Amino acid sequence: MAVALVLLVVTTAAASMGIAQVVHAVQIRRYGSLSPICRVVTDRPLVALSFDDGPDPGYTPAVLALLHRYGDRATFFLIGEHASAHPRLVEQEINAGMEIGNHTWSHPHLSDLSVTDALAEVVRTQDLLSQERTGAAPLFRAPLGEISPDQLAQIEEMGLRPVHWSIALDHYVGGMGLAPGEAAETLARDVQPGDIILAHDAPAGGLGRESAMAALRLLLPALNKRGLEVTTVGDILAQGAAVQAKPRPWFWESGFTCPRP
Repeated sequence: MAVALVLLVVTTAAASMGIAQVVHAVQIRRYGSLSPICRVVTDRPLVALSFDDGPDPGYTPAVLALLHRYGDRATFFLIGEHASAHPRLVEQEINAGMEIGNHTWSHPHLSDLSVTDALAEVVRTQDLLSQERTGAAPLFRAPLGEISPDQLAQIEEMGLRPVHWSIALDHYVGGMGLAPGEAAETLARDVQPGDIILAHDAPAGGLGRESAMAALRLLLPALNKRGLEVTTVGDILAQGAAVQAKPRPWFWESGFTCPRP
């Protein structure tokens, strides 16, 4: 009796997983050619550095000072409500030669929103950036890298280019649990020309990013030592064929992954 019950539970769970995977596979097919860009194929020694979730008075000035120290540039994907609260930081980014992109107004899970509500988040931020005359680039990054096919279609209709990433600083510091020095060394070894690096210049859920900042201080000189020029997303998009991110294949995963050689 116990064995039969276990088999029933296992069979039911397997059937449920199978249905979930079929539903996920259908969703993946709906993306088609709408997936965001995650890197560029180029032989030039260029990598793009991008920062999400700012501007933030506790982190953005330090990031800008660090970029200035090494003569590097980056793309800042701004949260609208943060940009509204700290217009002088946005101005500092622009004056420093940085590139500005759209990261929604309040950083919601777009997958929890309707297309209309998601678009309102993007439009509100784009309107602010236009009013501030920041010269914002037509680039958009979804919070957490999660966005539906219908939302992506609307973003592209707005004239914005969706951007993902191919390698993330947080993965080395948090995901792999490496100390800042080892994280910087490993990422600098793994990165390739045309990669888009993801970093952040704001706290995460109220938690600080001291380890990530410490790794960043070591990463920039390490990349320069490799002969890699650290620049903006817009710069590398002009240097080669864009590679599109792929929706993650399993139903328990969300977001995208970036094909890398």
